[in-house]
Amino acid sequence: MGSFSGGSTYREPTMIPALIIVAFLLLTGLGIWLGVRHQLRYSADNPAAVAPRAPDPDAARVLEARQMAERFVFDGSQVIDVDEAQLRADPVAWHGKTIRVRGTWSRGFESSSLAGAWLQPRVNVEHGPGERLVEVEGLWLFPRAPREGSLPGFGHLGMSWGELHVFVLRPLGAGT
Repeated sequence: MGSFSGGSTYREPTMIPALIIVAFLLLTGLGIWLGVRHQLRYSADNPAAVAPRAPDPDAARVLEARQMAERFVFDGSQVIDVDEAQLRADPVAWHGKTIRVRGTWSRGFESSSLAGAWLQPRVNVEHGPGERLVEVEGLWLFPRAPREGSLPGFGHLGMSWGELHVFVLRPLGAGT
């Protein structure tokens, strides 16, 4: 052991940091190897769990609806009055129509819906989380009925079965 000026003592480097790094790398590698081994065994024992989903038979309808929304030009003279109950009872019947509806707009973290469809405002709107009674006019897109085994395709991350593209929005009551 030597001494530096100022009274500090010099120490020889130890192998402890290197051993810690090597142990970390070995344990990480072991964890990855065990995880891959488990996944391979699971996949071999459960082939249905890893089978790819069948193609969505309605993918063309969903794509067509999205394209309709992109090309849509709002015309207030084409608006059809409908109530929220009618939209909920048979949403597909109103697909592609310009509608006016009074209903409850629910908005929260990564959600925005009215009558079971994603509400997509095309106008500036201030509405925080909660529910609010509104009257809206816009394009109703709901090309297919909800069913097990297929992905919805609309709204945030495609998790809604339909969309309402809103061009006119009138708040009718206070939000909750």
